[in-house]
Amino acid sequence: MGLLEYLITSIIIFIIPGEILRFDTQSSGFVLTDILTLLLFFYLLFCIIKDKKLPKLKLLWPGVFFIGTLSLSLIFSPLNITKEQTFISFLYLLRFISYFAIYLSFFYLNKDFIRNKIWKVLLFSVTTFLILGYLQILLYPDLRNLVYAGWDEHLNRFFGTFLDPNFTGSFLTLFFLYVLFLLLNKKYNHKFLWLILSASFVAIFLTFSRSSYIMLASGVLVFLFLANRKKEMIAFIILFSLFLVIILNNKLFGEGTKLFRTASISARQVSANEAIDTFKKNPITGVGYNSYKFALQKYKSYENKSIKPRSAFGTDNSFLFILATSGIIGFTSFLYLVFQIMRLTVYQNKTQSIYFLSSIVVLGIGSLFNNLLFYPFIMIWYFILLGLTESK
Repeated sequence: MGLLEYLITSIIIFIIPGEILRFDTQSSGFVLTDILTLLLFFYLLFCIIKDKKLPKLKLLWPGVFFIGTLSLSLIFSPLNITKEQTFISFLYLLRFISYFAIYLSFFYLNKDFIRNKIWKVLLFSVTTFLILGYLQILLYPDLRNLVYAGWDEHLNRFFGTFLDPNFTGSFLTLFFLYVLFLLLNKKYNHKFLWLILSASFVAIFLTFSRSSYIMLASGVLVFLFLANRKKEMIAFIILFSLFLVIILNNKLFGEGTKLFRTASISARQVSANEAIDTFKKNPITGVGYNSYKFALQKYKSYENKSIKPRSAFGTDNSFLFILATSGIIGFTSFLYLVFQIMRLTVYQNKTQSIYFLSSIVVLGIGSLFNNLLFYPFIMIWYFILLGLTESK
């Protein structure tokens, strides 16, 4: 393998430690994959300058257009923020660009690596992530002792190395669909894949994340419906309903695992209202990517509260986040990018197209509840997915 293949492999492998290997500064924070993707970005920049040509990828210009509107929103931010705050916002923009480089790398990656190795690395990484998650719920079920560091007080939930059951459940749902896709390709080891699929299914339910349940149900049903797998659809509905009944009758794990808890719903409503109010104040170009937390400080949403580095994005809904930070211009460019992704997906063979479409549905639904589109480990997944789509 060349340097590029080693970088992509390392990025996938470092999904495993997740937020455990996170480094916080006074005003920001980063995980190891942020550093690796930044190295990847500069390496690709070197390759482009050396070859004197841009990668021929269908989503290159739609992606550049979206990134361009995010950049303009920061340049013309109405907040009058300090140079230090502008630099912090720029670092978040640079991070998104660096993760976008994962997709760009598929133009240069060895074809054998794409066809025969990358799926094995993905399986190894997420399987290890799963194992650590099961060890976590057995040995470290209580996250309340990390509240001081800005983490939510989750108890008796499968939060894994992401230290968050919602993001963990969302990530595992995307992985579940991937394994389902591999199972339809008979050349893979079915016994092992069925074991991983079952472990993922149970783990998603152990997150007690309602958004993950909705993502799982919608994603799998779309996948099986488009694949014309009626028997499997019925079996999944029965199994999903059975697990849901068990969860609804759960009296062992505490308040945080009850599906009818209202605290998180209220928090999401407040978060959505803040984003909408911020958008209304700056509807054309937004407050600047990612100057959202500084906008909240200016508009006194967080008066007398300390904002942790993990709160930098500030809102749970990815779509409202784009609207609030980059305005109508940024959101329009985002919709154009999504449209081009959908066009690209249509040209795949049936099984691949079904998998890609169901993954898009899952990401879209999940992003209504959590800021999935800008979460580092989710970005790794969907940029690899886009790269695989392009390489086909």
